Amino acid sequence: MKKTLLSAALLLLSSCDGPWNTMPHNDPVPDPVLRLSLFAVGGKSWDTLHLDRTQPLDLTYDSTRAFVQSATVEVWDSTDGRRAMTWHLATPSAVLWAPDSQASVQAGHSYAVHIHATWNADPDWPVSSTIKTTDLVAATAVPASYSIEKQVKVPAEMLIPQFAAGTESGPADSILDSLERRMPGWAARWNLDVASVDSLKAGLPVYRVANTGDTLWYISGNDAKVWNPDGKQVGRAYRPLLLGQHPGPNFAGVFTVDRFDPNQAWILNAVTRQFMATLGRTSWTRADSAQLYQAGDTYYGYGPYPAFAPDLSHWPEVYTWSNLTFGYTGRNTMYFYSKDTQYIVYQSQLSKQAQGDKTSLPYTNVRGGNGYFAAALVDSVQFFIRAEGVQTFQVQALRSAACRESYANSRKNGTPFQRDPVCTGIALE
Repeated sequence: MKKTLLSAALLLLSSCDGPWNTMPHNDPVPDPVLRLSLFAVGGKSWDTLHLDRTQPLDLTYDSTRAFVQSATVEVWDSTDGRRAMTWHLATPSAVLWAPDSQASVQAGHSYAVHIHATWNADPDWPVSSTIKTTDLVAATAVPASYSIEKQVKVPAEMLIPQFAAGTESGPADSILDSLERRMPGWAARWNLDVASVDSLKAGLPVYRVANTGDTLWYISGNDAKVWNPDGKQVGRAYRPLLLGQHPGPNFAGVFTVDRFDPNQAWILNAVTRQFMATLGRTSWTRADSAQLYQAGDTYYGYGPYPAFAPDLSHWPEVYTWSNLTFGYTGRNTMYFYSKDTQYIVYQSQLSKQAQGDKTSLPYTNVRGGNGYFAAALVDSVQFFIRAEGVQTFQVQALRSAACRESYANSRKNGTPFQRDPVCTGIALE
């Protein structure tokens, strides 16, 4: 979890694929360049390629505004010397290029992308035109191996609804009796006895091994301080889950992406709850709900963490995260991407710049332009999350709020309302 909402927003900005030139206006404006974004994920089909050009902030971004007259886009397999893939422009988009086949990226192989593009490089595009021919070249190497365990050590609070919600009371045998009445056989399955419950009541770390696909309760209750396995005190909701990793040779680092069920509910996490409390807010407006809406079904999780991360316990053999990562009830799938070194450096430099570090220089492995061509291997685990004792918001209700708020703002500002596909079927008034 990001330490502040501000830093989270800055990191989100830095990870966007937007082509904006965010240099201050009193600095010289650099010449426009082409910007490439492409992931090669071992064992998966080649992905859509993103090719854009930089532009000043005062020009409204339009992904359908053409700037490429012609281009050849191809990737060569440097390991066996074959052409691995070609791409074509996915009209009506002017920036997305679709692969020409379903061929897969090979683990352990090295690849080079070559783009020969004739495009409008005028600073005043699209008003003026200066045609230029540019060659972009970039190389990457897919990790040879990476995997994670399908069993995760989880805090026992995530297996006992009373502890997860912060409503536990009375002696241990009473808590276990209540658990047995609610879910017969549950305590026996997880080897939960009087001693383990007494340890939880004392704030001691009690862990059980959960398999991918198991059901867990979101820790959302009181903010009592408890002990971590490393001997440090944290809030109960921040107690870590522990996942074994098998990094593989030349391991460079990991980031995660979470996929959720959009038919379930968003969980009001401790960070957002505390932020609202600092503002003296006790209720939610439609505008608040609109801002909570996450289109699609995925969001960026943690990282990227580099191969050497001394602040992380037992890294990289053990990956730790708190249950606050689970943003939604229902199915939550965590994807762990083991990345090449270049992407780790690229994102690190972007993050530093976004946070105001003027000593950091932008990094790119793309000759002739900027952006990145990066490679990864991916593995995943999945859990089903239940939340009690905490406020939740149905995703479909947040979607409706977002659409209605967008419509209301358009009317207020006197601008045309363009109905987003996600707003199909929603009454706006």
